[in-house]
Amino acid sequence: MDMFSTPWWSALLAIVLIDLVLAGDPVLFNPYGVIPVSPARHPHVKKEAAERFSQWLTSPAGQEAIASFRALVALAGDHMRLPEALLAIANCQLEMKDSKAARKTLDDLIARYPGTEAAQAAKDRVSRLR
Repeated sequence: MDMFSTPWWSALLAIVLIDLVLAGDPVLFNPYGVIPVSPARHPHVKKEAAERFSQWLTSPAGQEAIASFRALVALAGDHMRLPEALLAIANCQLEMKDSKAARKTLDDLIARYPGTEAAQAAKDRVSRLR
């Protein structure tokens, strides 16, 4: 069983849900993306693992996982970490080269949470999409 199996993903979602429900410190704001780096410049990296993860993220299974995460976010209501969760979803959509879906997610984030740091980051990403 590999790290992308259903039990692994379920455990990750449980951790994320706990973070969404229990966390709240603005210091935890942590947008992310996936960028495999060059092993020629960074010989210590695990190139094959990074490529597998990047390929999985853009695969139908990865897209389904992101859709499931979006559904989980919808269940969380108006939790204070939702703007960050939406930004994370948009980052994954951008990584998958789905700029239309990312634009929709970013626009939703900006409209629903205009005064947040995540909304500011979303505005920056939207400006780069044009």
